[in-house]
Amino acid sequence: MKTLGALLAMVLFASVASADELSWAQLAAKKEFWPKQCAIKSTMQFQDGGGVRAGQKVDIVEITATEVVVMTTDGTSRFAVEPNDTDALAVANAAYAQMTPKQRELTAQMVMARRELWPYRLTLTDSFDIGNKRLKKGDSVYLMDVKDGELVVAPPTFDLHFELLPDDTDLLVQARKIVDNPEATPGRLVEELNSKLVNPVTGEAKPLDMNSL
Repeated sequence: MKTLGALLAMVLFASVASADELSWAQLAAKKEFWPKQCAIKSTMQFQDGGGVRAGQKVDIVEITATEVVVMTTDGTSRFAVEPNDTDALAVANAAYAQMTPKQRELTAQMVMARRELWPYRLTLTDSFDIGNKRLKKGDSVYLMDVKDGELVVAPPTFDLHFELLPDDTDLLVQARKIVDNPEATPGRLVEELNSKLVNPVTGEAKPLDMNSL
């Protein structure tokens, strides 16, 4: 009986552990868990004379069942490597282990359908040329609306509107914070209402009470 009990305990422990980890196949199928960057484990030389060194960070472009397509952070080289030649899975699982069940359930499509999870400001994860403007990776834009599966955003100058894919911003990262604690990272609804409410008795500005929403 002790042996059977120990075996059952081992099976239970393994199932709990696996629930906190993604396999490579699961990661490839769930873009919402792809890390933005990973590190190359071994030095690589390319035929054109370029290359990457062991430990160098690269941007992840795509993950498939058999490879990772990456690009150097300066955008000069794009290439595919085998999963074991990067730490992409380890990076993804480190982030996954920190997520709550609500955060794990979220996808970009779900966030776009739930206005209460929209952040007021987004950070760009890539650079873009919009008209005569150059918006750089790391710049902030305002989320104005969602249309046909894309985000309608505006720069801080509000002199134009344009569309971006959710993956071009930190939409999902911020929404994961909001879904568990709306006060930690105020979403668009909170930002728009805050400082606009008035106490009907005193006529003074009234702070937004999240418990009343």
